[in-house]
Amino acid sequence: MADWIGYVGSFFLALSMLMSNLVWLRWINLCGVLFFFTYGFIIKAYPIMILNGFVTMVDIYYILRI
Repeated sequence: MADWIGYVGSFFLALSMLMSNLVWLRWINLCGVLFFFTYGFIIKAYPIMILNGFVTMVDIYYILRI
């Protein structure tokens, strides 16, 4: 099950890189990093959780700023 959460996160991150609209890029990227944060939590990989927690905060900051 955890692997599928990682695959979904990868899909969203790859999809976000195809966006030309910054708002859509941030929202889709946010979905991806939330899946990856969850994946890191499930497998107890703290570096994955820390990095994706940071990217989550960056995405939220820019979404609110836009």
